[in-house]
Amino acid sequence: MSNIIIVAVMLVVYIVYQKWSMRNIKSIDGPALKLLMADKPKKVQFIDVRTAGEYQQNHLKGFQNLPLDQLSKRKETLKKDQPIIVMCASGSRSSKACKILASNGFQDITNLKGGISHF
Repeated sequence: MSNIIIVAVMLVVYIVYQKWSMRNIKSIDGPALKLLMADKPKKVQFIDVRTAGEYQQNHLKGFQNLPLDQLSKRKETLKKDQPIIVMCASGSRSSKACKILASNGFQDITNLKGGISHF
């Protein structure tokens, strides 16, 4: 019985941590991103965390390629005081990238829901 309680407590802690770690992360859909990009915001950092090969095959103008596997090493190239919009192919890698950025002190982070396939 005590093992069940321990597992239940660990599960609750994990769920709370996941929600807490995503507290600074917003999401945007493709149509809203198109409108935002049409306004040509100068202070927004657009980051594509797909591989270099994926990026070369198809990318959105204005997005900088910073593959997820390089993000931890190259995060210092990003400005913490400017908003960041992150995208990938489907939204999974960009979600991970957003968590990495949030855990490193970035405050204004937005994930493209569904990735480039929904743009």
